[in-house]
Amino acid sequence: MINTPCLSITELNQLIKISLESNPILSDVWITGEITQLKHYARANQYYLNISDGKAVINSVMYERTLSRLTFDPCIGQQVYIRGKIIFFQNKGSLIFQIAYMTPDGIGNETKKLAELKALFKQEGFFDPESKRELPLYPEKIGLITSLDSAAMGDFVTTLRQSNNYSELVVIPTTVQGAHAALSICESIDLANHHQCDVIALVRGGGSAQDLSIFNDENLCRKIRHSTVPIITGIGHQTDESLADLVADYTTLTPTACAQHLLNPFLDIYQTLSKAQSLFNSRISQYFHDSQQLIYHANQLLQSKVDHAIKTYDYRIEQLSRLIVTLNPLKTLSKGYSITTLHDKPITSIKNVSKDDMIVSTCSDGNITSIVKDVQLGKKN
Repeated sequence: MINTPCLSITELNQLIKISLESNPILSDVWITGEITQLKHYARANQYYLNISDGKAVINSVMYERTLSRLTFDPCIGQQVYIRGKIIFFQNKGSLIFQIAYMTPDGIGNETKKLAELKALFKQEGFFDPESKRELPLYPEKIGLITSLDSAAMGDFVTTLRQSNNYSELVVIPTTVQGAHAALSICESIDLANHHQCDVIALVRGGGSAQDLSIFNDENLCRKIRHSTVPIITGIGHQTDESLADLVADYTTLTPTACAQHLLNPFLDIYQTLSKAQSLFNSRISQYFHDSQQLIYHANQLLQSKVDHAIKTYDYRIEQLSRLIVTLNPLKTLSKGYSITTLHDKPITSIKNVSKDDMIVSTCSDGNITSIVKDVQLGKKN
């Protein structure tokens, strides 16, 4: 059982606040450093700054009454002298340096170093478009270098897998923040080369300028430049740019945009195949429609010709039937005429018969057998 008094968090923070804000040194102190992050909130007319000496960072705030006394426009990379005091927010358990006065002192050391290194890389041809390697359109193996289970990793994987299940994704966890981050990323690039990836994606989510400064590391930039595998970067937000971005073979604004760039060739081929399939289906449908129309019209024409032929034959049959009826000898016989034959042969002349020949006369209702008594020659009808 602990016998010493136990403080609540509120009581502890109150003690810290009293200790810090009552300290005469911390209540009015001059500091110098470089502005590494700067945000202006127009609504309240306040500046929130990160001031760094290259090793440590302190969060700072400048309220409206101090802004009215500024004689310059502060910017990132600027070296400044600042007078102010420490304020401790006991409810949040955090402190901030409240600026009462600030004056410029040229370009910060970190900015100078970055400018010198950028100039060196430019002289060595690191930024030349001709030195950039083309990314493979359809990589079989993609090496993803990022912090494990980070938002950047989630955004990249989610975007890539929307329409690309072809590429094998090799996730190489690394440290993307802190003193050892640059070395960790260099080792991860070596590992991706060892795995014989077709392309390496180096991604990280947004952060402060101090957090992203590791991507300006000279050794890291040279490792990217000399990698045998082409590298694409997606670091920070749209406004962030690092030397690693400039040295890489291709750079995008965010991890999501990085994955989207690798995904686009697959989307293009899918769209091409989809259009080809739609065109094929359309042409097949049109072919069947045209064939059906052709068959329909041919059937209509055939049916029309058959109907016409049937009508023609019906009319001809009707005419022949009438002619047959007209020429039917039985009809003639019904009018009182008869047909006389000798030995079943029609008698067409008196020369065909002789006296005492037996002849047969056929009437409409029977036959008459007669014997020729006399044959007389008469005038022709």
